[in-house]
Amino acid sequence: MLNKALRTHQYDILYLLRVFIRHLHEQIAAQHKKESIDQKKLFRGQGMDKADFDRIRMNKNGLLSISNFLSTSAEREVGLHFAREALHDRKKVSVLMEITVDKNTIVPVANIADLSAYKTEQEWLFSMGSVFRIGSVECLPDGIWVISLTLTDDQDEQLSALREHFKKSMTDRNTCLNFAKLMHQLAAWRKSEYFYLMALETETQWQRRSVLFNNLAMVKGELGQYGEALAYYHKSLELKEAEESDSATDKATTYNNIAALYYKEKKMDRAIEYFQKAIKASNAQGNNDEELVATLHANIATILDDQGKYEEALEKCEESLKIRLNFFSSDSSIFSKYLQYYC
Repeated sequence: MLNKALRTHQYDILYLLRVFIRHLHEQIAAQHKKESIDQKKLFRGQGMDKADFDRIRMNKNGLLSISNFLSTSAEREVGLHFAREALHDRKKVSVLMEITVDKNTIVPVANIADLSAYKTEQEWLFSMGSVFRIGSVECLPDGIWVISLTLTDDQDEQLSALREHFKKSMTDRNTCLNFAKLMHQLAAWRKSEYFYLMALETETQWQRRSVLFNNLAMVKGELGQYGEALAYYHKSLELKEAEESDSATDKATTYNNIAALYYKEKKMDRAIEYFQKAIKASNAQGNNDEELVATLHANIATILDDQGKYEEALEKCEESLKIRLNFFSSDSSIFSKYLQYYC
């Protein structure tokens, strides 16, 4: 069940199993540190979906990430045995993975032969998230495809960049919020909503609840559920107003988001009302976010233009342009693009 959930990204199940996953990873890592590994080859035979196999074959020298815990054997014949079992399945490609593991690797991989139910298989277990460099892909006479892989470590630039990205974006103390952010990045809106709601159940600080309502509103907007999105934005706004938040830019952004949803719902007057509220909030308390204010004036101009109120639209464009003239230098490439768009 665990590996299936990891492979198919069933994040609700993974959340429930998170403690077990962490403990298993830690045990593999601890076992890895205890033993010295000479450079060796490990083997895994299996049937692979044709689409997955084709992606590997066409990606020589690229990276292959295995999301689940990966069981392998030190015995090539064991791997071939499992590969042969897949030869009779026309929907699968029979493959034998030959994995080279460097003796200096720091990626958690451990010999679990003494713990395995099948001791003769000489089983080695890789932790989830192991990444491999794809080498040659060749077909044996009996129809089994041999995929040569090399285990990568933290020195791999592509892998390091990916890990650093997730380290920076997945650091919140609320585990559900981390899952929600991940789902949001993957555009998995339903799952993102599920974890945002779970995170909301345990949050008591008004600032964090306000952010969660805002994020839920964005998710609902992506799902086209504009009424529910508006309700969440208003909840976020109510918390800011009740606590007398002094973040004018934050309020202005929420007003702008509400206005954008009203625009999508073709409620033009309401959209203008909230764009104007956003301008007022942005100008409050000496806030000087000129770029935001210029954009808000331009947004109102777009609506007025749609309504056929061309003179009013032109006035708003001129207000926006005036702010931009003060904000950008005359030789700015951004300013040039702005002139091309509005003039």
